[in-house]
Amino acid sequence: MEPKLWIPPATFETVVENTPLVSIDFVVTKQGTLLVGERVNRPAKGTYFVPGGRICKNEKLDDAFRRIAHDEIGLDVMRKNSDFMGIYDHIYPDSTLNPDSSTHYVVLAFHMPLRGMAVDEEKMRTQHKGFKFMSYKDIIENDSVHENTKVYARILKGVYPHKRE
Repeated sequence: MEPKLWIPPATFETVVENTPLVSIDFVVTKQGTLLVGERVNRPAKGTYFVPGGRICKNEKLDDAFRRIAHDEIGLDVMRKNSDFMGIYDHIYPDSTLNPDSSTHYVVLAFHMPLRGMAVDEEKMRTQHKGFKFMSYKDIIENDSVHENTKVYARILKGVYPHKRE
């Protein structure tokens, strides 16, 4: 069965209001820095965040990983070439379609050191503006970076005893 990549807005709004969404976050690093971009859409609009996206109905995890990596950052990568960082709850007071409805994501976070690859700036601009690589320290201290992204920087910096780069 093919994945359902597009949902009519009214249906999607009902889904967001009533169920958690499953998504992937890409924790892309290069030489002690983390890739972030300023979100142009709700939720978390106006904050710096790592790239990522939702897994669609009937979409296998490996297929979703490749699709989202291609669509969000322009990389053709497979999940087996990344490091699983963990599962996180990301809960927001607003949603993509409704500022008065909360959003709950169950996030699968994957660490991807670039190692010679380059992200596609045009792909990043569809969901983010002002993207850049920031040091873990700068991410942790910057009020414009969303707390959910700061968690990844703390892990990579070794502040949380989960994983170090």
